Amino acid sequence: MTGPWEREYFQPGEGDAVLNFIVFGELTADVQVSASEYRTSGPPKGTEMELFTREEHGEWVDSWTEGYFGAMLADDPELEAKVKAAPTLAVLQGEVHDPSTLDYLRDAVGVVTALLDRG
Repeated sequence: MTGPWEREYFQPGEGDAVLNFIVFGELTADVQVSASEYRTSGPPKGTEMELFTREEHGEWVDSWTEGYFGAMLADDPELEAKVKAAPTLAVLQGEVHDPSTLDYLRDAVGVVTALLDRG
């Protein structure tokens, strides 16, 4: 993995980083994320990742394909069909307290990329 992603102009107390990523696909709870391949240390501290299946949480999963996101999906019928057929939704969300580096973002993007590659 690379060194820290510095924030050259960081000032303590400027605020927390809020993360909210969703990934649709054929995902399972046992997804292994290679630290070296995806340049990540896993989900950042202060975040959590959960999986929701259409089978158990269908109405809630479907709600993510409505509104503004649903309108964007409608512009790409092929993607819309894949998203609406995906059996699983992964959510990575949370707050990272006053991060002095951008490592949390690198880690989150690494996890999301791994999920996209598998889903």
